[in-house]
Amino acid sequence: MERFEQNMLKLTEEELIFINNVTKGPAPFGVFLKYPAWKDTGKLEEELLGSLMEKEILDEGKKITEYGMIPLLLWEEYRNADRHLVLNQAVFAVLPDGRLTGVRKIGKDYYLTTGRGGELVFELLKQSPFLRGGEKEGEHYASRRLSYDEWGRRMREEDYQVLVAGSYAGYSPEKETAYYWNQEEGWQYDLNKGRERRLKPRQMRMRLLELFNVREGGTKDE
Repeated sequence: MERFEQNMLKLTEEELIFINNVTKGPAPFGVFLKYPAWKDTGKLEEELLGSLMEKEILDEGKKITEYGMIPLLLWEEYRNADRHLVLNQAVFAVLPDGRLTGVRKIGKDYYLTTGRGGELVFELLKQSPFLRGGEKEGEHYASRRLSYDEWGRRMREEDYQVLVAGSYAGYSPEKETAYYWNQEEGWQYDLNKGRERRLKPRQMRMRLLELFNVREGGTKDE
């Protein structure tokens, strides 16, 4: 996710509350903003406005700048999206044009970012010989039942790159799946059904393309 991390815009919770109040829409999915009990409202407002001007989100006349429109538009895209992904420690809106707009909380601060789903898949491919690999003809892997505790112990004991993805339409969960791989093999684990299945490289690539809405349909490679 290097490309996405390079494009991150850092905001304090107060700054994000300001952006949330300026924009209009439903409650933001997966982001819980805590409005402070402002006793000295004047002082805190002055500090907030100063911070927003320092980041060039507001100009000296306290009006939103052209640059300041970027986080506002990203936030509106995020909160008004029909589909969201909870991806490890970040939450992404999946947009119809193939982009992802994400929000991640690190410490006390929030980070907004955007990029195309295909870019994220490409980064994963660059990092993994398994994802770039081919496969032998005739290979078939059956699924097996695996409890969550057993799966968790496996993740702690073995060296896998893990991508835990929860897909939501509106506020309704669609599925929760973990994808994980090492240099030689890859797996998926259905967190709801408690079933693990080994995947071929092409199957894993197709799962990831479908997950990030890179192209229509995805795979029926069951």
